Amino acid sequence: MKITIYDGADTIGGNKIHIEENGNGLFLDFGMNFAKYSKYYEEYLSERTARGIHDLWHLNLIPKLNIYRKDLIPKDLDISQYPKIPINAVLISHAHLDHVGNIAILNEEIPIVASPITITILKALRDTSINNHLGMDLPYYSVKKPKDENGYILESERSKKIPYSSRKIILTEDNNEIKEFAFYRPGQIHLQE
Repeated sequence: MKITIYDGADTIGGNKIHIEENGNGLFLDFGMNFAKYSKYYEEYLSERTARGIHDLWHLNLIPKLNIYRKDLIPKDLDISQYPKIPINAVLISHAHLDHVGNIAILNEEIPIVASPITITILKALRDTSINNHLGMDLPYYSVKKPKDENGYILESERSKKIPYSSRKIILTEDNNEIKEFAFYRPGQIHLQE
């Protein structure tokens, strides 16, 4: 078994702990490191979401790994040369941003494992957030596309005809009421199974 701490070892929060064994991997949390973020951002100043992970990458706020959502990688950022570690899932300890604040930028095929109350809190934050922080895109998100042929600026397609996307969510216990709320995406009439 190999355990790698990508962040959070010498500070409170920002936890990104990867456990790997026999070609399988699991992240325990994938949060924002507030100490690092506060060097560049404040309450009303956050990363430029129109640049995807560009700012986070160049400011060393996220690990230099090839594990992020493709729609958040602008054309002027090449992460293909960086390691692609195995991630079968992200296990969330609880819904504080220092534990979950960067999960939304991970590859969308990576499932989230969490308690029903944690997913409920994340869903409520997403539904009511006016903050453009990329980390608020849990459990559903709008896919970003290049604004023009340069591909430097990314924008969400905002239309009621284009449904939100979501990643697979695995609840640690069965609760139909929470499942109905947690898996509902605005504008959708069906539930995720």
